[in-house]
Amino acid sequence: MTKIAIITVAATDDAARLHPDDAEVAGNYAVALGDGPGEYPTEPRNPPAPGDDPLAEAALDAFHDRIAISVLDQFEVEVAILGDDEEGPEDAHWL
Repeated sequence: MTKIAIITVAATDDAARLHPDDAEVAGNYAVALGDGPGEYPTEPRNPPAPGDDPLAEAALDAFHDRIAISVLDQFEVEVAILGDDEEGPEDAHWL
C-alpha cells in the first residue's frame, strides 16, 4: 500500500545568510512510499532511533537522496505521513 509523506522544509535563518546553494530549498516536498513503480522504499536505510517513525525516516532518506542541503542547521525539516483521506499541500514538489 502506498503512503504519502509530506516533508516541509523551512529556513530558520535570514535568507541573506543562507548558503547560496540552499537559497531555493525551503518548501513542501511529497514522497510516495511503497513497493510500486516510482515509489521509494518504506524501510529506512538505517534503524530508526527509539520513538522515531520508520516511514518518516524512509521519507527523509528519499528527500536527502534528491535534495542536498549545504547547511542543515539553518533549516527545520518536518515529516508528516498523510492518512488515506488526507491531501497534501498543492504546492508540494514530488520527488
